[in-house]
Amino acid sequence: MGTDTTISWTGASWNPIRARNKETGKVGWHCVKVSPGCANCYAENQNRWTGTGLHYVEESAEKVDVFLDEEMLRKPLSWKPQRIFPCSMMDLMLAPREHVDRVFGVMARARHQTFQVLTKHPELLEEYLQDAYAGGMYDIAERAFPDIVDQGQVLAGFADELPHVWLGTSTENQRQLDERLPRLLSIPASVRFISAEPLLGPLNLQDAVWPLCRASGEKHERDHDGGMWCEERAVDWVIVGGESGRKARRCMLEWIDSIVLQCQEANAPVFVKQVGAWSEAERPSSPLLSGCFVHATSGGVRLALNDRKGEDPSEWPEALRIREFPA
Repeated sequence: MGTDTTISWTGASWNPIRARNKETGKVGWHCVKVSPGCANCYAENQNRWTGTGLHYVEESAEKVDVFLDEEMLRKPLSWKPQRIFPCSMMDLMLAPREHVDRVFGVMARARHQTFQVLTKHPELLEEYLQDAYAGGMYDIAERAFPDIVDQGQVLAGFADELPHVWLGTSTENQRQLDERLPRLLSIPASVRFISAEPLLGPLNLQDAVWPLCRASGEKHERDHDGGMWCEERAVDWVIVGGESGRKARRCMLEWIDSIVLQCQEANAPVFVKQVGAWSEAERPSSPLLSGCFVHATSGGVRLALNDRKGEDPSEWPEALRIREFPA
């Protein structure tokens, strides 16, 4: 899988870590589903049909050999500058440590790119970076990729906390947000972001988009110039989207609207990726539905969509047509 991607918030997918089925020899990927957002994983479905043929469960780990595609590993070094989503078919932090080292080694070298690392395991990412910094990031990068890593470039990259590497975590519901956000906020990064996709319930983003004051723990409003009174940083970007696919779970338009409003109040950029295949409003009279094609259901009013993923902004409520990136 190369530069082609249908993910609207990135420019390219990059999947250098692969898995080979020991019995059949088929090559795909390996991951382990960990929370409700994983239930209808698109990557698992693709892996079952065109990859190893296995489910993304712990038992599959014994049935595959995980390896690095050496040619793909080097691709970002020659690609044009763009946003790149590493390991879109799996969770990078579940890969063997030596593979993670080499992926980070390439990201450190490819400073003309912007990498958007997204994980459901910010605790593993935190542990990895703590260990890597403690051991000396240059040593790790040199071991990982000795033939292309230049000492000066590596030291500059990691000394700046990898300014071209964005770190994010998936938060499909309030429980996952509450569990994962503190670990993400403890990690040094130039851009930290959350992906509320597939959105499975309403989210209170107060602790995400409003920072905490170190001294008092009280939340403070931004000043008139958009700056912060406090030193503690919040997330820098929020992605939100409903679920797509044949088994898509419903996503209420009010949930997405609330996230957009919370981000706008906090001057935090927000990117609405899609409303999902099953997007409803709580009331037929909801102002969100003005100008939209709808049909009634037993549970509310559902958007009538031509795009099966709900990814065409022209079919959405106007208030949700917002796709912003960090400055």
